[in-house]
Amino acid sequence: MISWIRRKRQSVLRGH
Repeated sequence: MISWIRRKRQSVLRGH
């Protein structure tokens, strides 16, 4: 359920 949330947050932190 909160799998994409943790991945999206990590992706944004690293992508930003």
